[in-house]
Amino acid sequence: MHYSFFHGTWGSSRGVGEQDLIPLLDLIWGLDTSECGEVWCCKPACILQGEGGGLSSYLSGKGFTVPEDLKSVVGEYIGENYSFVVSWISNKEEYREGLKRGDIALRVRFSTEKIFYPLKLTSLYGEDRIPVILYVIGWVEPELYDSIKESTKVDHFISEGFDVPSELESFFSGDEGVNDLEYTRLRIYTPSKNLKQDLWFHGYSSTELFLAGFFTKLSPLMSILLFALFSSLSSLISGLVVYKGKVSSKELILLGLSNFLTLVGFSIIALRFLSKKHELIEKGKKNDKRLWLYSLLLLTLLLLIIQYPINIRIITSLSLFLSLCLPVLFLYGIFSSSSNIRGFRNYVVFFSILFLVLSYAGTSLLMEVYKPQVIKVCHFQSSFSRIKLLDYTFKDYRLEIMLTNGVGVRVEDVEVLVGGETEYIDSMPPGGKAEVTFTFLPDLCPLGADYYDVDVNISYNNSFTGLKNSSSGRICVGC
Repeated sequence: MHYSFFHGTWGSSRGVGEQDLIPLLDLIWGLDTSECGEVWCCKPACILQGEGGGLSSYLSGKGFTVPEDLKSVVGEYIGENYSFVVSWISNKEEYREGLKRGDIALRVRFSTEKIFYPLKLTSLYGEDRIPVILYVIGWVEPELYDSIKESTKVDHFISEGFDVPSELESFFSGDEGVNDLEYTRLRIYTPSKNLKQDLWFHGYSSTELFLAGFFTKLSPLMSILLFALFSSLSSLISGLVVYKGKVSSKELILLGLSNFLTLVGFSIIALRFLSKKHELIEKGKKNDKRLWLYSLLLLTLLLLIIQYPINIRIITSLSLFLSLCLPVLFLYGIFSSSSNIRGFRNYVVFFSILFLVLSYAGTSLLMEVYKPQVIKVCHFQSSFSRIKLLDYTFKDYRLEIMLTNGVGVRVEDVEVLVGGETEYIDSMPPGGKAEVTFTFLPDLCPLGADYYDVDVNISYNNSFTGLKNSSSGRICVGC
């Protein structure tokens, strides 16, 4: 198979202007050196790392002093069919102009049995943390080693739509857009010294891919079916334990399905149904002092089940009162009305505990069995042309945005505006990266919507021209 990757050169702009020729280095396994050709503003050279010194001899011949630590790392590739691609920046002015328009990327294409990405050379940076963000077309799994396992996050995605940039159309067979694009994102953030080995990827089996796609595309239906299954099982087991056959299995399963009306709705329906069972009625029994204890216990279980995120900003709001206080009042009223129904409170509490346990354990097991876990994203659209949005994540109502400076010169007084909030970055060097975080309240997501658009506006001062520039775009986050 052939594998291609693009190497962005913005991270190397710090060397521009120091020498006549500036090298950018990539490591390739199994490259046919005859495929190397001219690249705009760069002159690539392909060097096979053999017994004759290979890269070290080549760089020394160009007048560069090769550090000993680089020699030791490079020496590990001798005789392993690796080649180094050294791209020389030969026209500094043209290179600078290119950086002002955006990233300059070099595409390298080579044959390999497995997807490969070089990391070992980066270990020379020691304690410095250099973020590694890789996007791979298709769903793949990295072969992680111990020193990077804890600091690596892998996500698998299906994008409903992807607008292909003009410069990448050849990579996507000339298509201007791709529907249901499957891809993998890998992020590593660790001290460079931990990048002890290169990174290899393996694909999933056809069965795993089919199941992952099936569960993802039918995720709303699967969620409903799993909720019904866990509710029915919880009711069945709880009823058999508490009522010991006095309520039939069919009736218990139907009662469990009423959990779709929330725990309060389930309790009301269970109360009305069980009150018609004469053998469960205990005449003359009065209310006891444990009603509030039962109500508070049920409320705690309710919060655990729905995993309600209590945000400090809405503690005094009406929504918090309705979410916390009203369930207590409803449950108290229900339990006070059920004092003469044998086992009702125990049944509801036992059901709630079982539902919580089964939901957590069941979904965790499914995620472990049916790999990869796939995130469905909406149509991605953005128009950031200078300060670029490199990556973003949205979880627990926190939006984390990683930006990179593609202007080509240092920028200052960067302002990032999202949803009425503004975050500030003092300055960013050429190719530099920065991360900003915003918090979104739950009620910003439209009722019943899976996704919604967020406008991002960025302004900054260009240290070279002294002018204030701005760019804007839109990202899509899940509810």
